[in-house]
This record gives sequence, structure tokens and C-alpha cells, in this order.
Amino acid sequence: MATDVWMALRSIVAARDGMRCIYCKVPTAATLEHVDARSRHGGHHAENLRLACPSCNSRKRDEEINTWMAREGWRLPAPPPLPATVSEMVRTLYIPTFKAPGYANSGSTNSRLRIDDQRVCLLEVRPGRPYPWEIIRLGLEDHPRVVLGSYDFLRRHNTAKAGGKRRQRTTR
Repeated sequence: MATDVWMALRSIVAARDGMRCIYCKVPTAATLEHVDARSRHGGHHAENLRLACPSCNSRKRDEEINTWMAREGWRLPAPPPLPATVSEMVRTLYIPTFKAPGYANSGSTNSRLRIDDQRVCLLEVRPGRPYPWEIIRLGLEDHPRVVLGSYDFLRRHNTAKAGGKRRQRTTR
């Protein structure tokens, strides 16, 4: 498929899905995912394409959508008691040297969390490197829902998982 046609299709799907992962609803969807996998004769048409975060896209692979969603369950475990602000949460769970204002990288080149000078939390996402960042304002960093949303974003997309080792890539 020609690059310009693919990018136009990507823009249509991104607008339709609201720049959110169709599965986990996290606003960092950076990849196009075939609902009916190409290996199972799924096509390159808008009805078969969805935005998916890299995490959901790689976990689904070519599995049938209903089977995969039933297996995943879409239930997150309850988070640990979280600190009062996003910067404290990032510092205690992910990046000990984090200082606000600043960026908390998600491990992806296409999504990151930022706290600005006014203590507002922002998600920055883009479909790929040549594209500009889209900024999604979450709210003040001390709001409980902003803390929980930031925790969920980093938990799902950070390569340095809370309390664990860095995720290792497997080679085939």
C-alpha cells in the first residue's frame, strides 16, 4: 500500500478512535491494529483497523478478538495506595530522580507524561516520529483521578515496571 494512502487511512482511524487505544482506552494509541488479523485474511480497510497501544497490539497478536478480550478480562488489579501527587507517585514507583516540572518517559518514543510549571499533568502522544505531539491535559497533579490515570498510563506503558526489573525483549 502506498505510504500516503496508508497515512491517510491512519488519520481516519485515529480521528474515529479519538487517539485512544480501542481496548484499554489509554490515550496513547500509537499503532494500527487489525481486528481480524492479516494472517486470518483480515484486510487493510478502516472497518478492520483500530488504534491500539503497543502493549495491547503485541499481546493480541493474531488471536480472534472475542477470545482475546475474554481471556484478558480487562480488569486491572487495585493499585497500591498511591501518593497524593503524580510527581511523588512517579518518584516512588518509577523514576527515583524525577523532579517536577519535567517528563516521565513511558518507554515508548511516541508517548510521555509531563508535569508543567503550574503542576498540570499532560499526556503527549503522536502516531510516529515525523508527526507533532498531541497534548492531552489531564488536570492538576494532586487530583486523585489524575494520579490514578497517570499510574495506569505508566503501569501499562512503562518499560521499567513498578518494583520490577526492566522488561527484556526476546529475540527469535
